[in-house]
Amino acid sequence: IRYSGRTGILNIQYWNNAGITGVAFVDTLSFQGSDTTITDETGPDIQFYLYGQPLRNGNQVLGNDKITIELFDPLGINLTGSAGHGISLAVDDDWSAAINVTNLFEYDIDHTDQGRMDVTLTNVSKGDHTLSVKAWDNLNNPAISNIALNFTDAGTFSVVDVYNYPNPMTTETTFWFRITDVADVTINVYTLGGRKIRSLTLGEMSR
Repeated sequence: IRYSGRTGILNIQYWNNAGITGVAFVDTLSFQGSDTTITDETGPDIQFYLYGQPLRNGNQVLGNDKITIELFDPLGINLTGSAGHGISLAVDDDWSAAINVTNLFEYDIDHTDQGRMDVTLTNVSKGDHTLSVKAWDNLNNPAISNIALNFTDAGTFSVVDVYNYPNPMTTETTFWFRITDVADVTINVYTLGGRKIRSLTLGEMSR
């Protein structure tokens, strides 16, 4: 990028393995400079989700689950990728083995202040682990967010995150659960005294 005054030009050269090459340019860029009066000292807000639902400390995840990490900052997320200018992920606070996941981040459409990434942690062993994400905004303010999760072996069948709402209920309730593999599912409903009052056959369900 070359610029002086209030206008600039962006030159781009492209090529592929088939030998196709080309150049392009944009010469209508307008540079307004930076607002030096900004006093923001807060880093990005970082949240964790699984299949659209917020993750909480103690939740269970499978080794092949895609964990969604959402980041927001009114000044944008720093994506240059160098030390102190990217997004890093660490397991159990081992920052010496942190992974640079900057290239996984994508801004939401029509937004310059928020976006998300999906990460799959297939190498994390079964059990309790802490997942930490560190990110910087475009004023180089850092933020770290941690979440404690219970990782379940994706190769072992289990039923996790079982609950219903509302509970207690009167006329109806909704059941939530996750299974680690395809299975025939039946839900049996019992009274507090142990008497079965309803059996719901859901048939074959996938994870």
